[in-house]
Amino acid sequence: MSSSVSNPALFQTKLHRPRLPKDLITRLRLLERLNHDINHQLILVTAPAGFGKTTLVCTWLEYLAADQGEKAACLPAAWLSLDENDSDLNIFLLYFIAALRKNFDAVCEETLALLQARQQPSLTVLYTTISNDLTKLPGEVILVLDDYHNIRNLEIHNLLAELVRHWPKPLHLVLISRISPPIPLHRIRAKGMLSEIRTRDLRFTPEETAAYINQAQVAQMNLNILPLLEERFEGWPAGLHLASLSLRSEDSRESVLSALSSENSNITSYLVDEVLNHQFPAIHDFLLKTSILDRFCAPLCEAVIGEIDAAWNVRTCLDWVEHSQLFIIPLDNRREWYRYHHLFQELLQRRSSTEMAPEQVNSLHRLASVWFEEQGLLDEALQHALAAGDLELAAHQMSTGLCDVLNREDRPTLERWLHLLPEKMIQRDPRLLMIRAWALEFTWQLDLQAQVLEQVEQLLDSGEGAELPAEELQIMRGQINALRAQQAIFSNQSTQAIEFCQQALALLPVSWKFVRGGTMLFLGLSMQASGQAQAAERLLLTEFESCKEKADAYTMLLLESLGHIYLINGQLEQSRQIAQVLLQGATRSRVAIMMNWGHYYPGVVHYQRNELQAAAQHFNRITENRYTAQLTTYRDAIAGLALIHQIHGEHSAAFQMVESISQFDLEQRGYEDERTRSLRARLMLLQGDMEGARRWTSLYFGLKNHRSPGHASW
Repeated sequence: MSSSVSNPALFQTKLHRPRLPKDLITRLRLLERLNHDINHQLILVTAPAGFGKTTLVCTWLEYLAADQGEKAACLPAAWLSLDENDSDLNIFLLYFIAALRKNFDAVCEETLALLQARQQPSLTVLYTTISNDLTKLPGEVILVLDDYHNIRNLEIHNLLAELVRHWPKPLHLVLISRISPPIPLHRIRAKGMLSEIRTRDLRFTPEETAAYINQAQVAQMNLNILPLLEERFEGWPAGLHLASLSLRSEDSRESVLSALSSENSNITSYLVDEVLNHQFPAIHDFLLKTSILDRFCAPLCEAVIGEIDAAWNVRTCLDWVEHSQLFIIPLDNRREWYRYHHLFQELLQRRSSTEMAPEQVNSLHRLASVWFEEQGLLDEALQHALAAGDLELAAHQMSTGLCDVLNREDRPTLERWLHLLPEKMIQRDPRLLMIRAWALEFTWQLDLQAQVLEQVEQLLDSGEGAELPAEELQIMRGQINALRAQQAIFSNQSTQAIEFCQQALALLPVSWKFVRGGTMLFLGLSMQASGQAQAAERLLLTEFESCKEKADAYTMLLLESLGHIYLINGQLEQSRQIAQVLLQGATRSRVAIMMNWGHYYPGVVHYQRNELQAAAQHFNRITENRYTAQLTTYRDAIAGLALIHQIHGEHSAAFQMVESISQFDLEQRGYEDERTRSLRARLMLLQGDMEGARRWTSLYFGLKNHRSPGHASW
């Protein structure tokens, strides 16, 4: 089947720069330093939690935006707040590109195509492509990666290391992190391209401490306590803020001052307890329960908390917490989304673990998971389902989200899902095995896929599917029939393939566009193979004309089937014309794999007409995009170019094409495909090397008799 992909649903709030707090202390010494270092390629802001790293960078970007100077005008800023889910390289790059596209439309197209490709590119290819894409940005841009310490994936660190080695000049990268990132900073430091702001720089000076306490909302604050605060917190902004909140209450002021004067090593937890103990019960409850949320809005809080009491609803609580400056950070100008300061959130979670039973916390995560699922934010839904330890809920969400993932042919998401759950659970759940079957489809491991389908059917027949809703069971049967149709047609069982296709179409809802489109593709090919070519043509054309959308996954698969039928029937001009329509739709929808099919059919047509130059142009377009092409189109394009070189007497160039597909086989599968060996033997025969072809034949049959059963059969 062919590909129609788009970015998965991204949490747009992660791309918003947080709003500045009301109690902002403008730190001119640091702003001037950042502005002086604006030409550095990498700015690194590292310090433990609570030192105002994010606030400083946000203030600096506001400072730049207000600057009317020429330099500021050409440096737009993009923002990405990272969390633990972003340690997946694919997700990281999708968000990375989405952040850049807030300023520049349609940048990094080649990288995005690789992320959505059928064939997994090597990391070297991916790193090179993103570097080249960044070099081609239409202008300079500042990209801030906040909370980079959440990244645990060595592949992402290596990506930044590659950027350090070959830095794309338009990019000015700002990393905000609690720890130094594991990238070779010494290289970029040696080149004078690194600006660093560390903990010692972020500590409040005595003057900044005095200014902060002076503006804090503490009635008649005794400035004599300034030396005590400076000694206790050593310029730590979060500690000063906690102290100012704790000192607002007159009845606890003496005990707070006593604690500050003591040698209490856990002063931070003590101050948080003091802050919480003086809140209204509704606010206390609100803070603890919402601390499980990395980002939240009023509807999400309502779903998680439910009704509070008559005097306090969620909106009232949010307004109170924001007005009280309780470490809450607005994430947009509409005051819809918020997050807690990470340190405060961690301390709240620690407190909640002592006040709420584990099952109560898990219940909150489940409610959050269901809300995110309803909003179509499946990654966040799964995060909370797994945090609740509810693997069954996670499996259900994967099953219900499968349609959307398949419609955009998002292979990486399928593979990521399967890594989230225990293998034992996958083996006994037909829904999860069905996800594996589709992951194998995209990597074209059809023999392994057949084994998985057998497992699915055995589980369903043995009663494992009895607990599934009737509609879900019906859809699963439809998917099985669609993939069985594919197996049948590749086994030259066209009559059986037609039956499977008809059964699948009867069971699958119209929303399953990709699976239904693939089924129509195989139905047309099966009908053609069984002598019903004209009926297949009428069926596909009628179906295409009835579709309002002419460039989605379903309609493009219809066109692909028509192009193939015309080609097999020798209707070359009709195949070329259909390919032109397909290419136009794929280009409009930016569906790379279908663009390649749009070049494949005219390439074959021109080759058949002996229009070799035109054929080579189309084949070259495919080979230039080998990772985004369906493997058959790429392999045939290589074979076409090899034969064209052979016709022109360019024997060495012909064999170079064979070597290129051989290297691709080794990269993707670890062994050379039989069709690659066959092409090599064919060129030997065409060049009169009968002995070489004979040796290949002997070697081929020897290898075939001892083939590993894990290899796909073609």
